[in-house]
Amino acid sequence: MSQRVLTDFLLDFGKSFWGSPEMQEQFPGLLFSGLKPIGKYGIGFFSVFMIAERVLVITRRSDAAARETLVLEFSSGLQGRPILRPADRDEQLIDGGTHVRIKLQRDPLGEGGLLEIGRGDETRSLAEACALLCPGIDVDLFVKETGAERKVVDANDWTVMEGKDLLARLRFQTNVESSEEDLSDFCERAAPNLRLMRNANGDVVGRALISIGYGGPPQMLGRKSKGTEDFHGCVTVGGLRACAISGVVGVLSGRPLRASRQVAVPLVEVSTLRSWAEDQADLVPRLWLDPESQMACAQYIAMCGGRTKGLPIGFHRERWVTAEEIEEYFVSKTYVYS
Repeated sequence: MSQRVLTDFLLDFGKSFWGSPEMQEQFPGLLFSGLKPIGKYGIGFFSVFMIAERVLVITRRSDAAARETLVLEFSSGLQGRPILRPADRDEQLIDGGTHVRIKLQRDPLGEGGLLEIGRGDETRSLAEACALLCPGIDVDLFVKETGAERKVVDANDWTVMEGKDLLARLRFQTNVESSEEDLSDFCERAAPNLRLMRNANGDVVGRALISIGYGGPPQMLGRKSKGTEDFHGCVTVGGLRACAISGVVGVLSGRPLRASRQVAVPLVEVSTLRSWAEDQADLVPRLWLDPESQMACAQYIAMCGGRTKGLPIGFHRERWVTAEEIEEYFVSKTYVYS
């Protein structure tokens, strides 16, 4: 970033650089290169102060010399004025780009920390947290822990990676407490049911499967788990997790409804969603054997506009019945008495 971008946009709350005349002036042709920026409201950067007490933004334009690296320093959060200064020698960037360094307000492994799962003293690793928060991003994501760096997300890998690996990425967003064995088993069983969703223009807008969600029974037939091992799916904005979604396990691309991006709606077209849901009706029995769980899945298929086909949707006269059977029954009757 140039000094002008830092001072006129990054520090100007509510003023977005993306799509502005200044962006077109500094980066001519950028919008025509296929770039799809998620910045819109000009407030996203300031969310960092929800977790950080000290922030350094170290940046250098690709056409500038290393000695022209700039540092925007917030030494006391939003309580004091930021300082814009030339980078010290050990801060200078060899290549163009931007680094953001933060000092967290809380111990990440402590109570209320970034890596706390919220179930007793259980925590997740930084790699797991980053993968969970960035399940569908279009750039490579590397994490460095205990001195070792590794890639945890490949650009757009959610559309092509092994199904069980995608589900493992999402598995820390579960409905209930489950053992590691149960979670791994669910990933293995559910992975073959993952299907892509493509809109009419061919764009991939989702990869997911139907499961029991909140409508499921307290435990799966024949298993000793305390819960259902079911996962939440997620709706993403720009590949970043925006909100959870029940009954649909996987990733759906979406658009935000609020500036906070905590609520988003999927971009999948109605016809695509309906077709995908009807395909899932044939796949559900592979994942859930008991009729109670299949009925829970059927309600989500119906909510997506799909036909539930041979899945049970009710219990009548000591047996489970399907929507097709109910329809056939009423079609054959001249009169129906309540």
